[in-house]
Formats: sequence, C-alpha cells, structure tokens
Amino acid sequence: MVNKKFWLEILVIILVFGMMVIGCDDGTDLALNGTWKSTTNTTGNEHIGYELQIRNGNWEAKYNGSLEAKGTANDGIGTITHVHGNYFIRFNLSQNCESIWYSQDEAQTLGVNNIGIYFDTFTYSVDGDILTWGSVIYIKK
Repeated sequence: MVNKKFWLEILVIILVFGMMVIGCDDGTDLALNGTWKSTTNTTGNEHIGYELQIRNGNWEAKYNGSLEAKGTANDGIGTITHVHGNYFIRFNLSQNCESIWYSQDEAQTLGVNNIGIYFDTFTYSVDGDILTWGSVIYIKK
C-alpha cells in the first residue's frame, strides 16, 4: 500500500512539473524564426533592401547589409532596444557616433533630436511566409 502511494505521489509531481513547463509560454512566436526580406509597405510603396533575422524572440535589422536596429518580438509586439550607429550616420542624424550598438540612454548623448522615436514599439503579424512588421511587408527567405 505504501509503495502504491509513493508511486502515485511521484506521478502527481511529474504531472504538475509537466504542466508548469507547458504553461510557461514566454510569448515567443517560433513562426518568426528565420530571415525575412522586405518587399513593400502596407500602402503599397516599394520598400526594398531591408532584411530581418529573427531567432527566438530576438531580431536584428539590416539595410543593404549594414546593421541598423535590433530588439525583441513577443506576443505581436516588436520593440526596438538598440539602434546601430550606421543608421544615425545614413540619415545624417549624428556625426558623433561610432559603428556600434546604442541603447536609448547611450544614444541620448549623440545629440539626435527626439531620440525616443527611434526606440519605438510596433505591432507585427505573421501568416505563413508573409510577415507584416509595423508598416513593412516581408517575405521569408
């Protein structure tokens, strides 16, 4: 009798642990994983040259091979956490930056006006091989 009770308790512990693991969804959408190339924006204008590389909720954006931004993507919300100095140089926003990643706090020292708009959040959705990322449409490579 004691032996059966022991194994029943072990089974319950295993089931509880299994439910905890299954129930711990961090919002990472695995359908995002991969490399995506930009095509158009949602108004139909051409938007060529951008590439997203997404792995387990973390993303990195490049424009014609040059690093631009990176951040996180979970539960339909994308967040820009870092902007690369290449982006600020390309748009002549600052000549005081280096070719490194800048957090919002670090970028504030560059003298870029309205720095907060470059560290924004946006919505995304994925449908098979089509990703709508903010207002840009990407196709999976």
